Amino acid sequence: MILGIVLTSFSKGNKQETSNVQPSSTKAKAETATNSVQKGQSSSTASSSDNNSVVNDYIQEIKTTLESGRYPAITVKVGVPVKWTITADAKNLTGCNNQIVITQYNVKQKLVTGENVITFTPTTSGKFGYSCWMGMVRSSITVEK
Repeated sequence: MILGIVLTSFSKGNKQETSNVQPSSTKAKAETATNSVQKGQSSSTASSSDNNSVVNDYIQEIKTTLESGRYPAITVKVGVPVKWTITADAKNLTGCNNQIVITQYNVKQKLVTGENVITFTPTTSGKFGYSCWMGMVRSSITVEK
């Protein structure tokens, strides 16, 4: 959670003026998050049909659905923490695709029926592969500046 400092001062007539002052590093993160919202999407929505992330409160949120035999390719922004929710139906969850391995971010996530949340923070831009635990079902994460 990022906190700003709120300064309150009183002027003649007891009118209250409030200004929100943020440390420079926090302000830079806020500007990055604001600039990262996908064109045409509200910063308050978390759904994404094209597998691109949506920035909400300094976190990228992306939602995908697990399909039998394949993983989705996703696109995220560098430097902003990712919260990736994968919804898995029992009919699409198999012994092969039930664990995602993202070597680039040291993630090994066992998938279960329902919602599965994977979190990581992309530190460099590029295209990185991920796979099932056996390395047979593969896809990619594109990290944009």
